[in-house]
Amino acid sequence: MIRNYPGHTPRIYYDGEAGISVENSDHIEIRGFEIQGPNDQINLADALSNRLVKDNFYNGVGIDVENSEHIRITNNVVSNSPNAGIKFENSDNIVAINNEVTKNTLYGSDGDSGITIINPSEDFGDTSSDVKIGIINNQVSENVNNVPCYKPNYDNAQFLSDNSIEIPRNDYCTEDQTYIQDGNGVAVINHTPENYNGQVQITNNIISRNGNAGILLIGSDQADISDNTVAWNGITSKDPPSSRPDNSGIEIVDSQS
Repeated sequence: MIRNYPGHTPRIYYDGEAGISVENSDHIEIRGFEIQGPNDQINLADALSNRLVKDNFYNGVGIDVENSEHIRITNNVVSNSPNAGIKFENSDNIVAINNEVTKNTLYGSDGDSGITIINPSEDFGDTSSDVKIGIINNQVSENVNNVPCYKPNYDNAQFLSDNSIEIPRNDYCTEDQTYIQDGNGVAVINHTPENYNGQVQITNNIISRNGNAGILLIGSDQADISDNTVAWNGITSKDPPSSRPDNSGIEIVDSQS
């Protein structure tokens, strides 16, 4: 467990890849921190200039979890991260509970959301259909994208096919993208029975004033979305250069129960 001393709230300021990074690990709890990124030191012009460069100063994540299992993130305040506040990638048995995640995703070019779950994995051996992803009792607000997404190889059709990546537009996350598409409160991406049997629970969260949808599911099945307050999202303009969809509450794309 990585946690605060009782009665104390340690602050972690970071200007690199992440405030806290968890990689190739298991059975970790992160509790009781204030994690603050460098957004207050960044201006939009510099962030746009760095869009293709992807220097870590402009692309950090508050709490970044990769290739790990049984990870619990609880009772933290995560703010001002250029990309996601909390991000789980290629991981399993993960939960974010009782966190405040605010004012993240402003200047990164990963197309992230306040809390991002992407490509959950069963490579660790648990292939059960239990609830294995939990987003519970969080406050998620003011996570807005200002920089168009860019990811290397997204203009390569073979790369997208090999990695089972479906994109909303042909120029999405390529060098040619000029519009804003992302910046959600909570996003779950590529969670399907073909690669992951576990269920997702998104419940009792307060999700407001985010750039696009409050809750977004893309290619994500077996999700229980219940008892959330989702209000006043979609604050990114729909006028050019934005491509924000009409929906700004709960958006479900290519997903099933």
